[in-house]
Amino acid sequence: MLPEDMWLDWIKDEQMCLGAEGREGQSQIIALFEKSLNDYKYRRVMKKYFKFMLKEHDNKQCSASDVRAVFEKCLEIYALDYENSHKFWAPYL
Repeated sequence: MLPEDMWLDWIKDEQMCLGAEGREGQSQIIALFEKSLNDYKYRRVMKKYFKFMLKEHDNKQCSASDVRAVFEKCLEIYALDYENSHKFWAPYL
């Protein structure tokens, strides 16, 4: 298991390297997010994944169903967290 900060650094590096590659770069970054979340349910990685997918949806790079699937994964982690859940429930609804 990698520490959460290492995952975040790796994802950030990949986004800088692959950001201009369009669909191919996006799919590689999504695969990296998925790989990190299969390792452990990291809260900050999930939050970054959530923001990434919202940005991609705003740029018409991914479908609403893709974003909804990420929201549901995010809510598995944050749903009952009183302090942070409103950040995810409001956009989801």
